[in-house]
Amino acid sequence: MILNPFGNIPIFLSLTPKLDEAGRARVIRKSSLTALAILLVFAAAGQVIFHLFSITIGAFRIAGGVLLFLMAIEMLYGLQSRAKIHPPTRPKPRRRTTWRSRRSARRWSPDRGPSQRCCR
Repeated sequence: MILNPFGNIPIFLSLTPKLDEAGRARVIRKSSLTALAILLVFAAAGQVIFHLFSITIGAFRIAGGVLLFLMAIEMLYGLQSRAKIHPPTRPKPRRRTTWRSRRSARRWSPDRGPSQRCCR
C-alpha cells in the first residue's frame, strides 16, 4: 500500500474545509474503518478472490508495477490527470406531458398538417 500520511494532511484539509473538528474526526474514523475492512477481507479471502477471477500473484505484481510506473511518469513530467472534477450541476426540469398532449402534438405536427391523422 502506498501511503504518505504527512503528504495527505493538506489534501484532507482541502477536502473538508466546511467541517468542524467533530466532522473531520467522523470522516477519519469512517475512512479508517473502510480501509481496515478492505484489508481484512483481502487478508481472509484474497486467495479465493484471486482464484475466482483467475489472477496469479505474478500478474498482480506486474499490474501493480505498471500502475506505479505510470503514476511516477505523471509525477515526473507534471502531467495533468485525465480525470476532471466538475461542480455538480442540477438537471433541467422536464416538462411533464400527458397522454392527451402527446396525442395532440402528433396529430398537429407541422409536416402532416391538421387534416391528416397519424394514428388511425
